[in-house]
Amino acid sequence: MDEHEDGAPSGAPFFLQNFGFMNTRLATWLVVAMGVCGGCSLRGGNATLRDYTGLDGCGWVLESGGEVLEPINLESFLDAPEDGMRLEVEYDFAENVFSICMVGPMVVLTSCEPVR
Repeated sequence: MDEHEDGAPSGAPFFLQNFGFMNTRLATWLVVAMGVCGGCSLRGGNATLRDYTGLDGCGWVLESGGEVLEPINLESFLDAPEDGMRLEVEYDFAENVFSICMVGPMVVLTSCEPVR
């Protein structure tokens, strides 16, 4: 029996005859896909929602990267916030806005998604 250039017998199914080529294509596709999504990992969120209502003038805050943030538009994104909820958030710092709570900078959320 003759062998294909990849070493598979010539009577072998197409995918076995082109196995080496398919592996190269798969590896290339994976490298491209990983580059597009920035190394895609399971999303663990970049912030934790905390209930600070026990402090004067405080409400829901975000703990992110060792910093506490006071979102001014959280209710636009979450109907039923829960203490300890992990979130994937993007935000801008709010300018000329002040809080009685004063536990961290005020932020305007531009994106906020719960991570399950």
